[in-house]
Amino acid sequence: VIALFSHRVIVHAEVLRRILGESYHCPVAKIKIIPHGVPEEVEHISVLSESCNFRESLSSGNFLLYFGYLHRRKGIDLLIKAFTKVAASRPDLKLVLAGGALQKGYDLTLRQLISDLALDGRVIITGFVTQPEIRYLLDHCLFVVLPATYSIAASGPLAQVIAHEKPVIVSALGVYEEEIKDDVTGLLARPNDVEDLSVQILKLLTNEGLRERLAFGMKELHRERGWNNIAVRTIAIYEEVI
Repeated sequence: VIALFSHRVIVHAEVLRRILGESYHCPVAKIKIIPHGVPEEVEHISVLSESCNFRESLSSGNFLLYFGYLHRRKGIDLLIKAFTKVAASRPDLKLVLAGGALQKGYDLTLRQLISDLALDGRVIITGFVTQPEIRYLLDHCLFVVLPATYSIAASGPLAQVIAHEKPVIVSALGVYEEEIKDDVTGLLARPNDVEDLSVQILKLLTNEGLRERLAFGMKELHRERGWNNIAVRTIAIYEEVI
């Protein structure tokens, strides 16, 4: 109802505009797209606090990162399974799952999967993290993997990845597919496909030049998505209505 009576509606992606138009019958002409903004600058953290509960596990800094709530729709179980195909060839490599569980008992389900796949000590579940901790993880990971099984909104974690200019692997669906250009700012993996996800992880893991190129692409995207630019675009829509 709010969308129907509003003069303008702002969404973060074309897929969200399509949902409002097709499922909620909002006139598409008044729905404007402004991407999710990202911080212009971020604080870079070189050392984890001594009170950090996973500090000792990451002494090598050689790890992949998932960042966000632990939720079934985020495809974290797929990521753990894909990691098994990588772990055998890289015994020094770890996978960090940073974030708290919103669904009761889901973290226990993931811990059981980790144990069943003999990945204890290789896959680290941090629980909720402080801002300095996530800044450290984003700075020091090799790259980020966000293997969602479906997309219903813009991704706050992806915005932080962009701000840190890190290479990323995302599922080729929804907002993720719009935000990330394959082989330019990141790699797109087929949704719900453990085999393809492992292929994309190995591809990025074994190619430092590719990681550097994607990081450069992210730097360009970061510049476009700074909050100052997003604010200018938002003000223009307000002025149009006025």
